[in-house]
Amino acid sequence: MYELLATERHEFIIQKLEADRTVRVKDLAAELSVTEKTIREDLALLEERGLLVRIHGGARLLESEQALLPIGLRKQSHLDRKRTIAEHAVKHIEENDTIILDGGSTLLELARLIPDIPLTVITNDLHIMQEIALRQHVHLYVLGGSRAAGTSSLVGEDAEQKLKQFLVRKAFIGATCVHRQYGLSLITHAEVTLKKTMIERAEQVILLADSTKWNKIGLFPFARFDEVHIPITEAGIQKS
Repeated sequence: MYELLATERHEFIIQKLEADRTVRVKDLAAELSVTEKTIREDLALLEERGLLVRIHGGARLLESEQALLPIGLRKQSHLDRKRTIAEHAVKHIEENDTIILDGGSTLLELARLIPDIPLTVITNDLHIMQEIALRQHVHLYVLGGSRAAGTSSLVGEDAEQKLKQFLVRKAFIGATCVHRQYGLSLITHAEVTLKKTMIERAEQVILLADSTKWNKIGLFPFARFDEVHIPITEAGIQKS
């Protein structure tokens, strides 16, 4: 029988927490075919990273404005911060640019601010696609692929291979967690490879991440912090 890697167990635990809000050590050990000691060690690490709070016999979601979970609720929250970040980011878009717009709610706010000027936009986000399609002068490319669960982002080998056909001036990307030492990371693996490819294909990388994501470490790293040329938070340009 295939034994799950630690990162796979961690992602499974996060998904269970997202669905049920609490998890029990005994149940997780049975479902993952590992010892309760292993599960307790997993929960301790996830707590250290700010993804949950351990309780007697299990764990629950962290209830805080700084919490990274649940993902769906986080995407709907802090809209004022996301709009402020987008207002700073749109200043870096110039006529005749070729840009990548990563998926996510902050990037969608940026897409809503992009003026109708000669521009080439490449995206893997279905909501951004719908927004940009309204612009008469913007040339839009949508990367194919399968939809990552719980998101509007298209991912997978089709998207990655299509993206490799382009070289762009700027890539505007998001991240779940940002840390100067440990870099940019996510708590699910589906978008990791595509984000890496976005960074590889861009002359300049511009990170859009509100302050709740800073000094956090996720499960799946996809970039070093020094690969980001311009990091933007709701306070403006973050000093690197």
